[in-house]
Amino acid sequence: MSAQNLKHCSKRLVTKYFRIYLCGHIIPSLCLSATVVTWILTERTSEEYVICAVTVPLHGSSRTFLISFLGVTSILTAACYLLCFCLIRLHPLDEDIMKQVYRSLGVISLTVLFGWISGVLISLVVEVLELQVDEVSIDLITGLFVNSATVANFFVYYAVSGMYREVFNKYLLKRRFKRQVSVSWRT
Repeated sequence: MSAQNLKHCSKRLVTKYFRIYLCGHIIPSLCLSATVVTWILTERTSEEYVICAVTVPLHGSSRTFLISFLGVTSILTAACYLLCFCLIRLHPLDEDIMKQVYRSLGVISLTVLFGWISGVLISLVVEVLELQVDEVSIDLITGLFVNSATVANFFVYYAVSGMYREVFNKYLLKRRFKRQVSVSWRT
């Protein structure tokens, strides 16, 4: 089967069985999330100081499993972005469209690498080297990296993408807000 036939067949399957396609993506994620949350909630105790309700009950095997799972997932995500980048380069498209795609892919890839992989690496280094650091501090530092990546993704993407910036400004009524602020400064 040629690549063109495979592309046409997969597009037809997705459009014809749209609900099944969506369920195939959503249900495994929900099952994994429900399993991990159940595992975490069964291991919690009442003597713990709570900063983040999700990460507090992560101890022992559940913490090791989750860190390892996130590490593998982060590596696979980066590999998928790299593969997607390589596959996009094979198909000639309009130069402006390609610039937008490359920018988007680059921004998303770099923020994923910065946020999730650095957070996982911090946890893995502490675990592998058996450093005597309390888990609350590790969770706070990891959360800082993940949240910084999320914020950086928004602002860098806003700065890089003209279409994104235009739609964002339109729906948040930025021009109207600027006029209101400039009028209030004059009076």
